[in-house]
Amino acid sequence: MDIETYWKDFLKNNNLNQDLKYFEAFSFGINDSQAEELLKLVLDGKKKATTSAYLEEEKYPKINDYSIVLDSKGQASCIIQTKKIRIMTFKEMTFEIAKLEGEDECLDTWIKNHVAFFKEEGEEKGYSFTYDMPIFFEEFELVYK
Repeated sequence: MDIETYWKDFLKNNNLNQDLKYFEAFSFGINDSQAEELLKLVLDGKKKATTSAYLEEEKYPKINDYSIVLDSKGQASCIIQTKKIRIMTFKEMTFEIAKLEGEDECLDTWIKNHVAFFKEEGEEKGYSFTYDMPIFFEEFELVYK
């Protein structure tokens, strides 16, 4: 379903103000395979958080903002609502926090996977990964699918 129709259906079905705006429509990851894998984790209730590089020029969701999660083809698949935000350095991550992403069995694999992600994304966005770089950790709730 297209993004705007999906959003209007969500507002109507939940008796929300029709003028309410969503923060963003996005897919997780940096390729189609990751987008589908991570979307499935959200839909299955296993992925309840995400980590981003914290870049000053970027905008980030605020508590209670809604975002539309897209599949690899750009179709709206679900809506999440931001519940908690942490800004910390990469090296401050603990497994108690990281496990909310539902992707890794231990902190070592979380670090390995996220270092690779941030290095690849950094090449695209023009930043360099370091263990001291700030990250934006967002906990969310699946509110519509």
